[in-house]
Amino acid sequence: MPAASLRDRAAGYFLAILGVAAATAICVALRPHVNPITAALAYLLVVLFTAMARGSGPALVASVLAMLCFNFYFLPPIGTLTIADPENWIALAAFFTTAVTTGQLSGRVKQRAADTRRLARLQAVLADLGERALRSDPSADIQGEVARLVATTLDVEYTNVAELLPGGTEFLLRAGVGWKEGQVGKAIIAVQGSQPGFTLRSERVVIGKDAAIEGRFLPMARMLGESVASTISVVISTQRGPYGTLGAHTRRRRAFTTDELNFLQSVASVLGATIERYRGEDRLRRLNRAYRALSNCNQLLIRADDEPSWLRQVCQVIVETAGYRMCWVGYAERDESKTVRPLAQAGFDEGYLDKVKITWGDTERGRGPTGTCIRTRATSISRNIATDPRLAPWREEARKRGYGSSIALPLLVESESIGALTIYAGESDAFGDDEVSLLTELSGDLAYGITTLRTRADRARAQEDLRALNADLEQRVVARTAELHAAREREVETGVRIQNMLLLDKPPLDVPGLHVAALTIPSQQIDGDFYDFYRHEDQSLDVIVADVMGKGIPAALLGAATKGHFIEALCHLMGGSRDGPLPQPREIVTQAHAEMVRHLIDLEAFVTLCYVRFDPRSRSLTLVDCGHTGLVHWHAATRTCEVLHGDNLPLGIHEGEIYDQLSVSFEANDTLLLFSDGVTEARDRQGEIFGYDRLAQCVRASSGREPRELVEAVREAALGFAGSRVPRDDLTCVAIRVVEGELPLARWAIELRSDLRDLARARRFVRDVCAGLPGAPLDDAAVGKLELAVTEACSNIVKYAYHGRDDQWIRVEVEAYPDTVSLCLRYLGEPFDPSKVPQPALDGSRDSGFGMYLITKSVDDVRYFRDERGWNCVALVHRRGE
Repeated sequence: MPAASLRDRAAGYFLAILGVAAATAICVALRPHVNPITAALAYLLVVLFTAMARGSGPALVASVLAMLCFNFYFLPPIGTLTIADPENWIALAAFFTTAVTTGQLSGRVKQRAADTRRLARLQAVLADLGERALRSDPSADIQGEVARLVATTLDVEYTNVAELLPGGTEFLLRAGVGWKEGQVGKAIIAVQGSQPGFTLRSERVVIGKDAAIEGRFLPMARMLGESVASTISVVISTQRGPYGTLGAHTRRRRAFTTDELNFLQSVASVLGATIERYRGEDRLRRLNRAYRALSNCNQLLIRADDEPSWLRQVCQVIVETAGYRMCWVGYAERDESKTVRPLAQAGFDEGYLDKVKITWGDTERGRGPTGTCIRTRATSISRNIATDPRLAPWREEARKRGYGSSIALPLLVESESIGALTIYAGESDAFGDDEVSLLTELSGDLAYGITTLRTRADRARAQEDLRALNADLEQRVVARTAELHAAREREVETGVRIQNMLLLDKPPLDVPGLHVAALTIPSQQIDGDFYDFYRHEDQSLDVIVADVMGKGIPAALLGAATKGHFIEALCHLMGGSRDGPLPQPREIVTQAHAEMVRHLIDLEAFVTLCYVRFDPRSRSLTLVDCGHTGLVHWHAATRTCEVLHGDNLPLGIHEGEIYDQLSVSFEANDTLLLFSDGVTEARDRQGEIFGYDRLAQCVRASSGREPRELVEAVREAALGFAGSRVPRDDLTCVAIRVVEGELPLARWAIELRSDLRDLARARRFVRDVCAGLPGAPLDDAAVGKLELAVTEACSNIVKYAYHGRDDQWIRVEVEAYPDTVSLCLRYLGEPFDPSKVPQPALDGSRDSGFGMYLITKSVDDVRYFRDERGWNCVALVHRRGE
């Protein structure tokens, strides 16, 4: 246990003893004026204070001491621990029980608060890491940053990023915290029997609670000479397969929480995605360099006068333009020497290649990339010289010169190998498929250039061919550039789709008494505006419209984090009052702000926001305006337009802010509009803003129209005023229209498994609901028809949507109205539209369609739709009295 924790626990017990001693001294000094009840209350206060401040352990000590002191000084016989009156035993037992219970409850509350803070901290750290990973470039030490971040967040002494080396038998300690000097970047760990190797095979989180008795693997820290007690590791995955493992190790025994496990997995996912992005960017850079080298080599060939000087220039271009370490061109001598003669090189010491003798015996044995290439007349690639047995004689030389991979490409003239182009690179993952294809083209151009220069009589024809070749190359470059541009556009489009999924919920379709529509137009392709909708069991609807400071991906990430905090705050408050009333909007906003304010201040960012709760039953709304634009309310009865504002600060301005709300009523046919400042602050060419008056005029002109038509009218008005199809600032609005319509008199719901044996529960549920309907009851015939319709609909869902699986769910909801009874079956799986089921063949020629036929004959209306959450819905309506 850490020394700080021991000191903190000792301080708690000392506080318990000191508090009881102080209370005893005061009460004894004032004994003539203090009766036993007062003394007992004083001791109880000490115990309660100790429990709240230090938890159950110190509270238990305080309660025992307080009980002994109270008995000794205030219960007869005074000065002894003897209890003469039996009633005092009961009092002391009650006192002790109260103290212990209070201590336990306080400890649990503190633990829950600590867990909540820990989860919020982990989520904040993860969000910050994701943002930094998006901004970082390949030169940044993202792996070292991740290792330090995990060590700090999980409070461990050692962390590691172990990279799986080519060959799959060893790991390299690529980054880490806490290791001995010189181990990071150099230490090698075998896959067999090690913790990283076991993690890679398990493909899941691996936890070693006690390294002393761990028998599955040898903990990584022990393999590197460190003493640890508990350890945890997870796989870092990329599209190419596992990159390696991320681990955390500590010298003390501890149990990692589920939140910490999820945090480590999320960090590994972010790191894997970042590594994959770095690889992709590096691959694009290498391809671009190879394209430029190919183009430059062809330009050199056009101006070439003699073969040796041209080849030396080509080698120089390959090294300087394409970024490789070394390259050389060798000729296969067919005379008595039977050697490969170097003719041109770049990157090697002057005269170095003249000392290297590659004989025909080497080529026949396939030693080295050049020999293998000439023997097979095919490209020879070694992606890791350190592990390639063919290159063992050159391994030490490769290590000294700092290259780790090589490629040799044959120079073919009429299918005969006249030599090879050999290139060395410093990175083990160089020479991807696209790069090899480009270099193959280059080797073909070299062979062609050699033949051309040797045949001066055909020079004119060769130059014409080269011009055609360059034209084709330019077309390929243009095509490749267009392809890269299209790829970037697809990435942005993917980002937009992700933003729409994370930040822009679909407006609800079936809120009784309300019609809702929403629209957002980003000033860039990705923005920070967002809106969200929360429906509650009492048919009320919460709507959020927010504007995050800034634009682009950072603003979108911050918007997603803000939305997540509001969902978390709502769930937390509703969980705390499960059987009570809904938490008020001001409570939800205050809770969410408290969770994220420090992060917003650290990021020097803020969020303006309107949180509105619409209650169709009471025809009232509750508004919390956090420095946003307010809400436009069109009163249909008086045909007047009103703008409602609050006076709260935006989120992220002041820590400890308490938010207020205001409530107003609305009537049927009223229209309400939430919007961002991209609407009211749209400017024309003279700099004049659109403003609230023009917005109110637009709402007034569209007051009788549906919300989707209203938001389109607002968009057309604002963009038409600005004279542009793209707004300067993000433009967002949500319209709600109050409609005449009956609210349900009562609602019921049940969840069934997709098991045909659960159909009996469905029938009982329908019969019990029909028995409790408000108003006139249904007769037995009507109840039987509803039972039959629900049974057949559930059977069809099991058969067609879930394909007979019995482990899925069907939710049945019933709403009672004065004139109708509405049943809605919600389910996932494949859509099942009853209207598309063909009529049954009554002559017996086809078996299908009878279930749907029974449903349509049992109820008055059948309708299929998908709700805003993506659930399939089948609505069955029975008209009462028919």
